Order: sequence, then C-alpha cells, then structure tokens
Amino acid sequence: MAMATGTHVGPYEIVGWLGAGGMGEVYRARDPRLGREVAIKLIPETFAKDASRLHRFEQEARAAGQLNHPNILTVYDVGTHQGAPYVVSELLEGESLKSRLRGAPHSPRRAIDYARQIAEGLAAAHDRGIVHRDLKPDNIFVTSAGRVKILDFGLAKLTQPADDAARNAGPLTETGPGTVMGTAGYMSPEQVRGETVDHRSDIFSFGAVLYEMVTGHPAFIRATAADTMAAILKEDPPEPSTATIPPALVRVVSHCLEKAREARFQSARDMAFDLESLSETTATASPAAGVAAPRLRVPPTGSPPPIPYLSPGPTPNPVPGPTPPPSPSPIPPFLSRPLEGGPGSPLGSPSCVIFRTGSVVFAATTIVGSMISFGSGLRRSA
Repeated sequence: MAMATGTHVGPYEIVGWLGAGGMGEVYRARDPRLGREVAIKLIPETFAKDASRLHRFEQEARAAGQLNHPNILTVYDVGTHQGAPYVVSELLEGESLKSRLRGAPHSPRRAIDYARQIAEGLAAAHDRGIVHRDLKPDNIFVTSAGRVKILDFGLAKLTQPADDAARNAGPLTETGPGTVMGTAGYMSPEQVRGETVDHRSDIFSFGAVLYEMVTGHPAFIRATAADTMAAILKEDPPEPSTATIPPALVRVVSHCLEKAREARFQSARDMAFDLESLSETTATASPAAGVAAPRLRVPPTGSPPPIPYLSPGPTPNPVPGPTPPPSPSPIPPFLSRPLEGGPGSPLGSPSCVIFRTGSVVFAATTIVGSMISFGSGLRRSA
C-alpha cells in the first residue's frame, strides 16, 4: 500500500509516489531542514520481513553512499522507518533509458554521448571495488538536461572493502558459485553460469545496453528466460549495420560483448577513453564527406555581413610564372555566388566563390572544371 501524502519518514515529508522497482517503492519527499525535494526509496512493509531483500537493500545504501560522481545517483541519507530501511537520494527530472528507447535506435552521436557517461560512472564505481551486477536500460536515467545517471546498486558486490575493519570482516556481500543474480537479457555469460563475477561483467552488460541504443532492439532477449540465457552463452547478436553506425562504434560494441571476459575491455576507463575519442570524431565530422571543412557562421536570415576571412599573415607578393592549382576536391551541391573583391580579396584569387547552406559558409579558392579547392589559409571563425 502506497504511503499517504504528508506521512513523515524520519525528518522527510512524503509529497507523492514516483514508482516502484525490484528493490522497493520510490516517493517524492521534502526535506524541511534544507528546503529541498528528494527521492526516498524504501521497502514496502510486506517485504520488510524478507531478510535477503533487506540485506540487499542495505547493500545498495552502503555501495551508493561511497560514490560521488556526476553519472551516479547521489545518496544523501539512509535510515529506518517502522522497521523498514530507506535511502534518500537526489530527485531527478527526466526518464529512464528504457523509456527513451521505445524500440527505436538513438543516433550514433547521442548513443556515444550516453555511453561515454555510463562508462565514466562505471569506472568510478569500479575504482571503489563496486560491481553493479544489474546494469540495464531500466537502471539508467537520463535527466531533462541530458545527464546520464546510473541507478540501483542493490545487486552490487563490494569486492574491495574500504577500510581495515571492513577488510578484516570480509566482503559485505558475497554471491557464491551457482547463484544467478541480474536481469536476463543483460547478464554476462559468467553471471548466467553462476560464476564469481568482477567488473568485466558490467562491461558485457554495458555492451548489451549500447547494442540496444544503436540498433533499437535488445541483443539477446528471447521468448523465454532459458532461451535468453542460452543466447548469451552461445550466440552473437547480428552485427549493427555500418551504413548508419560508425564502424569504430560497432567495434566497441563487439569488444564489450566478447563471451570470454579476458577478451573484453579490461576496464571501464578504457571504454570511456575510446568513446571520448569517438565523440570528438563524430562532433567534427562533416555530414557529406566525414571530415569537417573550414566553416564561417553567418546569420541564417537576411543579407550576410562581410565574411571575416582570416589568414596567418600578410599575403606575400606573387611569384612570377605559372602557379599550379591546388589539389581539387568535389564541389558540394550547394548554391554559390562569386566572392566580392575578386583579385583584391585576402585569398588572392580571382576565382574565389563561397557556398552557403543554412548558416554555414564554405569558402573556395580555385575551381577546376567540376572540382574545387578550399583555401588553406582559412581558419574557423566564431
């Protein structure tokens, strides 16, 4: 039964119900001490006597409380209400990655952006010896500002105690061989087999999430859980099409989904580095040729102002004799008009033209037949 508005949980006042997950119910609440709204996750009373569920819930609080990273849900407080523990975290506005997917792929640029943020969050957790163990689109939240947050460390395993006292006491939780924990469809092969897992299990799950982001459909989910687990162990998902997805991104996905953990990325930081490189490449790539051309921005409407051509320095005096034309490149299919100034332009060429598309201007120095050469002295202007 949902808690009524106005109920107090510790010092927090319940404002409304947000939803429910595998580990408990989530409410919007207000912290009167700081005057801010928070999210409270607590186990329903009907499950409060389940020792295993309670232990896993407490495990989530300990694990998440150790982490302070922009791509991981921030935990503010933990406590107990009428015998049931609760966790207080930041209140997020947005939706889960599962809701954002809705059976349709993300663009490569967006998928790379989200994947890079997830990888950085995982790297921070792995650095603290924390393995998520249940990474999936439901446990990844995208805020209205585009920030990605990893949620629910309820299945996390602390493989590296934080201090000597904890080290002497042993791991806070240990899933023994033969125990399967996680969500079918996103589990690693070693999870399916019930083996002891490490951070590389999260890397496989990450690969399954990234595959779904770029293709729009899950990598391994089948009609039954048994068929799904068999696919994880024995099958490779169809390779994403390189016609719409950069080959380098396809290689990242395949590298994550290697069946043998030794063949995968060996750290989330390695993944984040590769994705950051891909992000930079994608951001500078031209839609037509895959390489950014010199660009000068002008207002999208009205008559364009004089174009601020920039050169490294004064134009040297021309050298007598014929000058071979620069290596040409194909003419873009844009509208063109002559550049005012002709021989007196800073580019020093009587055949300069510019090409406009929207708010982007491309400047060319030489036209040879149906080919064009761009001025090497141009620099990008704001």
